[in-house]
Formats: sequence, C-alpha cells, structure tokens
Amino acid sequence: MGFLERLSLFRWVTELGSVTAAAQRAGWSLSKASRALDALEQELGCTLFVRSSRGTRLTPAGQNLLREAVVCLEAADRARAAVSSDGAPQGSLSISASVSWGLERLFPVLADLRERAPGLRVTLRLEDHPADLVTEGIDLAIRGGIEPPDSTSYMARLIEQLPCVVVGSPRLFEDGRAIPRQPDQLHGLPAVLSSEHNTSSRWLLHRGDERQEVVLSGVFFSRTLLARKRAAVHGMGITIVPRFACTKELSSGSLVELTPGWTIPDARIYAVYRSERRADPAIVAVLAALDAHASRGT
Repeated sequence: MGFLERLSLFRWVTELGSVTAAAQRAGWSLSKASRALDALEQELGCTLFVRSSRGTRLTPAGQNLLREAVVCLEAADRARAAVSSDGAPQGSLSISASVSWGLERLFPVLADLRERAPGLRVTLRLEDHPADLVTEGIDLAIRGGIEPPDSTSYMARLIEQLPCVVVGSPRLFEDGRAIPRQPDQLHGLPAVLSSEHNTSSRWLLHRGDERQEVVLSGVFFSRTLLARKRAAVHGMGITIVPRFACTKELSSGSLVELTPGWTIPDARIYAVYRSERRADPAIVAVLAALDAHASRGT
C-alpha cells in the first residue's frame, strides 16, 4: 500500500467521521484501515487523530496534513487523467438526478455525452432525496430546490434557472370562485407542497417593485415534481411548477396559470461533485454537455 492510498484513507476518515465508515467506503477491513493509519502516523512522525467513543477528530498536525492532502490527491487525479487515453473520459460514471428533471431534461444531455465520450459508461439514478455522494458512491448529483453543500469538499455548478408558475386545476373553481389574479386571492386554497414542508409553505411573488408573501396550508405532499403536478391536475390543490414541466397541461387547459403577471423565484439547478474530481475528464465532459444544453434551452 502506497503513501497516496494511505493519504486517501486519511481524508475519508476526516470526511466520514470514523475509521469504520472510511474502511467501508474504501472496501477494506477495519483492521487493514487501522494498520494503514498507524503506518501513516509512523511515517510522518506525528499523531493525526484523537480517538474517542464519539469518533475521531483531527489534531493540529492532522488539520495541517488535511489541507495539503487535498492538494496532493487532486494533483494525482489530474496526473492520471492527463495520461489516460489523451484525457478522454473512460470507465464508469454514476449520476444522481431528481426524477422529474432527469426524465424531462437530462436524456438529451446524456445522448450528447455519449457522442463526446463513447468510452464512458453512465449509470443514472433517478431519486428525489438528497444523495450522499460519499457513502452512496455517486460521482455527480444534479438537484434543484435545495442549496448546494456548504463545504470545501464539494463543488457546485449552477446549471440553469427555471422560471416557475403557480398553477391549479379548473376543477378548483367550478363552484364559481374566481380564478386568482392577485396573490392575496390565493389565501384559503388547498396547496400541493414538497414533502420538505411540514404543513404550510410561504410563497413570495413579485411584480415589478411589488412583493407579496402568501402562506398556504398543504393537503398533499411529495418530493416528486411529477406527483405534485398530477395532484394539481386532479384538483387536489394549487402548486408551483417549472414552466417547462407544465406546458402541455397549460395548453390543454387541464391546468391554468394563477396570478398572471406575478413571478415566483426561479428553480435553481445545480450539479454537485467532489472537489478533487474537478479535473476528472468524465466530470468535465458531463459539465460541458450540461452547459451546452442549458445555453440552447433544451
């Protein structure tokens, strides 16, 4: 086992919080990981961790090593990429994306990626929970509606900002109630919300310099955008949807736009990946394909 392998294990321990978790991530036995860390401390002539029943924490020497380890491991990754098939992406890549955005927006990107990197094998996971890149072995996660991780261990690229609209089914207004044209007319209507909300949600609407905030009570909750849209189509409540995702329903009349002229904050879509992978040809190729399609609006 070389120095870089021990250094990589050291970094896993600092990020996962325990030797056991780092050993599992590396596919090693706990005894092998412990021996590797002992060897690293002996080689460097210092103690890197303080171990306790609550886990491990870095000593001052360990904190200094972590800063340099990140630089060293990233340089090693770039060196490998530079001599691997002239930098062309090879091997496998695991991508996680939300169900709705993945189905509606990602496949043209993947087709473009196939042309850019025919030697790259892509595994796509469609899921509507925040994925843990480290423990789940994900190379790139594409998410909207949540802020990217506030950590130097990760990088986040803003892929696109999607205009959103407030929509509801005409069924909601069959009793003669007027279709809301002003935000305050939304009060009292049932809402279909993401399951991150407990019982209610605050919606902020803009029109020029005007701002109005509306608090709505949820009657149906789902993390999946397609499920929230279908619930709205069936008259279960009003909801917020990216415009691209409800174009057909607005055209057919199964959904109507509420509060026209008022805008909702855009849905921000991020690609998140580990910092040491920023020069990885596979990550670079995916980001280039995402950027190309975002610029074309496809």
